Amino acid sequence: MSTISTHIPMRGLHSAQALRESCADVNADKARIGMRKDGTLVLYTGRSYLLHPDQTRRASEFLRQLDPQQAESGSRRFRLVDLITSLNTVSNGRRAERQADEPAAASRTRRLRFADETAPVAEKRPVQSAPRAEADGAGKGFSAAGSRGRVQQAGDMVVKSFKAMDKGAVAHELAMCNSHLKASQRALPEARMQGDTLAMPFIAGSTPTTEEVKGAVGELFRLGFMMGDPSSANFVKTEGGKVVPVDFGLMFKTGERGAVCRSVMSEIVHDYVKGGYRFVPEPLKGDYLAAMREFDQVLGKDSPARNVNVKKLQMAGWFNKTR
Repeated sequence: MSTISTHIPMRGLHSAQALRESCADVNADKARIGMRKDGTLVLYTGRSYLLHPDQTRRASEFLRQLDPQQAESGSRRFRLVDLITSLNTVSNGRRAERQADEPAAASRTRRLRFADETAPVAEKRPVQSAPRAEADGAGKGFSAAGSRGRVQQAGDMVVKSFKAMDKGAVAHELAMCNSHLKASQRALPEARMQGDTLAMPFIAGSTPTTEEVKGAVGELFRLGFMMGDPSSANFVKTEGGKVVPVDFGLMFKTGERGAVCRSVMSEIVHDYVKGGYRFVPEPLKGDYLAAMREFDQVLGKDSPARNVNVKKLQMAGWFNKTR
C-alpha cells in the first residue's frame, strides 16, 4: 500500500484542475480517501479496507459539506474522482452565482480573462496553500489553518502564526520574501516579524495553469531564485495577468545554497521529489537536479530522498545526468 498526503481546503477550494495536477500519478478511479484529525486528506492507492474508520467518517463528512448530492452514507469510502467531480460542481456553481451578479460586459470580460473552465473565477487566496480556509463573516478577509499554523488576512498583509516555531525556517521565509520583492521591483510592503508571527504582503489573484507556473519558475530563475515546491497552489495570477509566487518558505537563491538551514533544505528536497519537479520547465531541470543533489549530500542519511522509492525518484529525474 502506498499513501500520499496532501492538504485540501474545506472552503475556498482552488480548482479540480489543481487537485488533478497535485495527484497526477494517482489513479483517480482507484484511490480511496481518508482524512486525519488535522485536516490532512490522505489518498490510499492500495486496498481501501486499510482505511481507519475514523478517517473514512471524517472524509465522508468533508464530502457531504462540499457537495451534499455527491455524498452518501457516513461509512462510504469514496474515490479521488468523486472529490474532483465535487470540486467541479462547486466551482461551476460559484461561477454561475458570480456571473449572475455582474453586469453582462464585466461577465464577458472575466470569462475571457479566466478561460480555464475548471477554476473558480477571480478567487482570492491566502499567501500559502492551506488545508482549511474560511472567509471572514464580515467579508474583511480570510482565516486559514494548516498543519504548521494559521494565516489571517489583515488589510494588505497576511499574518502567519506557527504551531511550532522554527526560527531558522521563519527567518529564511522572511528573507526570501523581501529578496524577491526587491529583485522583482514590486511595489508592495516588506515582510516583517510581529512578535512570533510573520506578516507578508497579501496578493489577490486566480489559480494559474501548470504552463503559467512553469513560466513563472523560469522568471524566478532569471532573477536568481529557485523553489523546492513550485505548484499552482504557491503562485497566483494577478488581475494584470502576471504570475507571481505567494509562498516563499522553500525558495532559495541559486548562488547561496550553503546559506539554507538544514530544516528548510530537507523540506526542499522532500517537496521537489514528491511533485515539485512537475512544475519546472525542461531547460531548468538539470540546474534544479544539481541543487537537489547538493542538498541531499549535505543532509546525508537525513535526506528525505533516502526514504523515497526508486520509481518516485526516477519520475523526478533523480538518476539523470547533469551538466
